[in-house]
Amino acid sequence: MSLPDARDTAVVEASYAEVALLRALPGRDGLTYAVPAPLQARLRPGMRVVAPLGRRHETGLVTALRDTPPPDVAKIRAIDEVLDEEPIVSAEVFALCRWSARYYLAGLADVLAVALPGGLRARSARVVRVPDDAPPPKTPLETVVVEHVRTAGTIAVTALVRA
Repeated sequence: MSLPDARDTAVVEASYAEVALLRALPGRDGLTYAVPAPLQARLRPGMRVVAPLGRRHETGLVTALRDTPPPDVAKIRAIDEVLDEEPIVSAEVFALCRWSARYYLAGLADVLAVALPGGLRARSARVVRVPDDAPPPKTPLETVVVEHVRTAGTIAVTALVRA
């Protein structure tokens, strides 16, 4: 996976992005995602994105932009959302992280995750809410759960289990 240098921070409309998921996958530092047309003009290396991984969505850092997909890849999923207006990782920090990953035999995504300040390391959480058109609860327990979720608006599953 190639990392950006100072010239790569200019806006380049590319169809594919190499993304290092900050909750690294063992042995997989960079995954390729399609860049939806509305995001192509603003996406640059060093920006955080939300991308699908299986049935969940994870935060990742764009490490490179490409015009063509990698060879031998049948299906490429699209980036869901761009979290930053400007890159949060400079070319110099990318270079340092790449060197650290090689020197310490660590995954680049692991090194990038540690290099980011705590407030920028977004975490995924499963949340629930009750849609307006939900059918009425059928049991007393369902009634309690639905009322608790409606009162909260949107609530993390872990908080709902505790309640």
